[in-house]
Amino acid sequence: IYPTVYFQDGGEYISLGSAINVLDNLIDSNKIAPVIAVFVTPKNRNEEYAFDKRYEYAEFFATELVPFIDSNYNTIPESSKRLVLGDSFGGNISALISYEYAEIFGNCGLHSAAFWPNDNEVYNMIVNGENKEIKYSSTWGTYEGLDENMRSFRDNMKSKGYEFDWLELPEGHSWGLWRANIDTILEFIFPPNPTSVKNDINVIRNFELSQNYPNPFNPTTTIKYTINNVERDLSRSNGSELKSALHVVIKIYDVLGREVAILVNREQSPGNYEIQFDASSVSRRMTSGVYYYKLSAGNFVKTKKMILIK
Repeated sequence: IYPTVYFQDGGEYISLGSAINVLDNLIDSNKIAPVIAVFVTPKNRNEEYAFDKRYEYAEFFATELVPFIDSNYNTIPESSKRLVLGDSFGGNISALISYEYAEIFGNCGLHSAAFWPNDNEVYNMIVNGENKEIKYSSTWGTYEGLDENMRSFRDNMKSKGYEFDWLELPEGHSWGLWRANIDTILEFIFPPNPTSVKNDINVIRNFELSQNYPNPFNPTTTIKYTINNVERDLSRSNGSELKSALHVVIKIYDVLGREVAILVNREQSPGNYEIQFDASSVSRRMTSGVYYYKLSAGNFVKTKKMILIK
């Protein structure tokens, strides 16, 4: 199961912010934990994000959209594992949603949040209101007219004891700034799962998960992987050694994080392995698109992307 990030202005985060590529690269390079991303496009942006429909939209977001996502996908249903993120007015509504529904969203990402609507209503609500369990990450530019407000918000929130990560850059109010700093917010909120372990359990060395071939494929492809030696623990009081065999799991997921197939689920000794995946043999019909295969062995986890073309 996975943490979840909800993007306001979802279509623009995809088309202008290249968010899908950013997420793929961050996950593949183990800079963030694997996440499920939900891209939400408004119907009436100004009204829903800043003006007359802001509270109606926030209620829909928290009480209808989140339960729908949680009931259909492998999410972690905890506030600390949900992030709501937005740019400009999208930052304003993200801050409103997280504060009004802190029991649902424990993380808030702000790309140049425009807090000025309704006499800085959301800004004042949060700065002057009770403290809630919310972690913030924010990026803004010095040439966009929002920098003084964002500095003030940062200083007030830090003085109230909030965990507040921030980055100020010599940039304007643009997708150039936000696209380049999607990773800043995600890396702070959802750091990678730890791979180091204490000296009383297995330490895994030199594991490898190769790129499938052919890729793209239809309908079959081969996945190779290597399980190398596991250090034996000689520090235990009884002097016992840990077994070198490990439980290995390889699973296929779609882009929404739903499990498609289990290829391996058994104990394996150190060595080189390969397995063939046949998309036509999966009970749930696989359509053309991007899929992910993940190897888990002890504390080693590696995910790679593959493409099915029909």
